[in-house]
Formats: sequence, C-alpha cells, structure tokens
Amino acid sequence: MRSLLALGLLLAVFGCGGGSDRPAVLPVSGTVKFKGMPQEGATVTFSTEKSPRTAVGVCNAAGEFKLTTFDTDDGAVEGKHTVTIVGKASAADVPLTPEQYLEAVQTGKGTIPRMISDDSLPKKYGQAGESGLTRDIIAGETNVFNFDLSE
Repeated sequence: MRSLLALGLLLAVFGCGGGSDRPAVLPVSGTVKFKGMPQEGATVTFSTEKSPRTAVGVCNAAGEFKLTTFDTDDGAVEGKHTVTIVGKASAADVPLTPEQYLEAVQTGKGTIPRMISDDSLPKKYGQAGESGLTRDIIAGETNVFNFDLSE
C-alpha cells in the first residue's frame, strides 16, 4: 500500500506528459544516512527558483536516491538548490489510489492525504528554512550528493 501511495505522490509532484517549456535537467543522485545508517524510504527534495517543479527522490534500502523533476530519474535543474529530507512517509488520512491522488492534485477536487514522517530523522531536515542543506547542480559535473546526517 505504501508503494502505491508513494507512486501517487510522485505522479502528483511530477505530473505526466511533456512540454517544450521545460527547463533542462541534469542527472542527480546520492545517498542519505543518519548516524551512519542508510535511510530507506526517506524522501529527498531539491528546490530552486529556476524550476517550476521541485526534484524529488525516495531512498532505497541502501539509502540511495535519484532525483526526478519531469520524467523518472531525469534529475534536477542546474543551479543552487535548497534540500530537505524527511523520514519514511505514511498517509495520515485515508489513502487514495495513484490515479485518484493525481486527479485530486491536478483538479483541486477531492481530499488529498496528508503525509507524515515516521520521525526517523530530526524534523529540522524536513524544513527548508531549517535544514541547512544546500547543493549546487552544475552542468558538466558529476552531481552525486551524499548526506550523512546527525542530530
């Protein structure tokens, strides 16, 4: 059920379909560890004013992520990004199917589930103004970012 919810969240964030108005993106990947332990299910978000969408990735069992902005694993827009990381998320409200979630987000109709973190990471990492995390995505560079978080 969590995978369906995560898929719905990703579809809602990234949308579907293409468009020539999209800014170019660069591949971005990395890892998330907290006190040396991989953070499976953690959600990593990169945001910049240069992009109409945030780039998001969800960590696998090894704590590895790849960012998606428009298409799966396409990366993020070049430039300076504010980074937030939240622990494995679960739905606080009644879960929707991925299709229902996407429709609710795109049309503004229906109830969108509120996502909550499992508190496996300190809350400061999940808030843009408090995370203290920024990264520069640069064309021609290997944009691999490893986050080893602590208290």
